[in-house]
Amino acid sequence: MFLIGLLPIVFTPESFHPSTVGFASQENQQIVATIIPDFSIPKITPIQPPNIDLDQCSELPSGYGIPGFRPGIDQNQIFQMFGTPAKIETGYWPNTQAVFYHLIPNRVSLGFLFDKKSRKLRQTEAAFSQEVDLKTILITLNSMSGCRLNSTLELGLKSVYNRQSKDYSFAVDSLKGIIQRDQYDRIYIGIWEADLH
Repeated sequence: MFLIGLLPIVFTPESFHPSTVGFASQENQQIVATIIPDFSIPKITPIQPPNIDLDQCSELPSGYGIPGFRPGIDQNQIFQMFGTPAKIETGYWPNTQAVFYHLIPNRVSLGFLFDKKSRKLRQTEAAFSQEVDLKTILITLNSMSGCRLNSTLELGLKSVYNRQSKDYSFAVDSLKGIIQRDQYDRIYIGIWEADLH
C-alpha cells in the first residue's frame, strides 16, 4: 500500500494543535492518522563497532567489517556476498579470471582471482584508503588469511599502515602474501596460494 499526496508539515510547540489527516491510498482505502510531533531534539548516538575478538574467525566472513575471503573458497560464495562485480577480466596468471568490486568508492576495493576450471579462489586482494581504521583492516586480513592472523603479521600491517615501511611480505602455511602501499597510496593486501606464482 502506498500513500499519495503527502506534504511535509512543520509545527512548533506554540502553533501545534493535534489534527487528524486522512489520505486515500492507491487501493481506495482511507487511512486516518493523528499527527503528534515530537519537539525534542533527538540524541544521535555514534555507532560503536562491537568488541571483536580476532581469535574468533570463521571460514566465511560475516558481521562487522569488510568481508575477506581466503584462497580456496568457491566463486559462488563470493558472488552471493557481493553480487555482480564492477569488472571481470582475464587474470594475469594462466587459467585465471579476475573479478573486482569497489565496495566503498574511493575507500575500499576488493579483487579476486579465480581458477577458470575449478572456480576456486586462488588469490584474494583488498585495497584500503588511509581513512579506513586499522582494526577494520586487521579483521579483513584475518579472514583473508584463513584465520591465521598472528602477532608478526599484525606488526607487518601496522608498519605499512603507519608508514614505517612501504611493504611487508609473508608466508603462512600454504599461503603467501604482501601488504604494501599501492600507486594510489592505499594499503594493498594480496594473499595467494603458494603454487600460483
